[in-house]
Amino acid sequence: MADIKELLVRSGLRRTGPRMTLLTILQQSATHLSVPELYRRAADIQPTINTSTVYRNVAAMTESGILHSIDYAGEVLFGLDATPHNHLICEQCGLLVEVPANELDPITVHLGGQLDFDPDPAGQVLRGRCRECAQQPAETSGAEAVSLSMIKSRWISISSTRPSRS
Repeated sequence: MADIKELLVRSGLRRTGPRMTLLTILQQSATHLSVPELYRRAADIQPTINTSTVYRNVAAMTESGILHSIDYAGEVLFGLDATPHNHLICEQCGLLVEVPANELDPITVHLGGQLDFDPDPAGQVLRGRCRECAQQPAETSGAEAVSLSMIKSRWISISSTRPSRS
């Protein structure tokens, strides 16, 4: 991962204390976080930070391409946009997996060639069931509602192979 100072310099944003704190939190958490969760963690580090500062900085860093957002479980989660990637989300258990963008190249090629559609190479969200949940009998009432706490406890990141979730 690029140095967080470099991310700000390349984006043209000033290097401020709140931005450095927020980027450090996201880098260390290695997951996607909501603004309220970012604020909670930032306030532990910088007690004088306020919610509006977090919202303003998250918006500026998203607009500049340092962060990206995904809508999930009724909240917007933000993550570092250092490398192009897509997201797989298990609607039953809340597993959130980052997949390198090139892993979906065959699908992108198919959409472009067969269907005359040019999808963004990164930032896609695919919902379904993870291997573990797919092996369980399907719920008759549909997929279980996923809470943000489930996401936080089950999040993993992969490169080209999926690690075990023990």
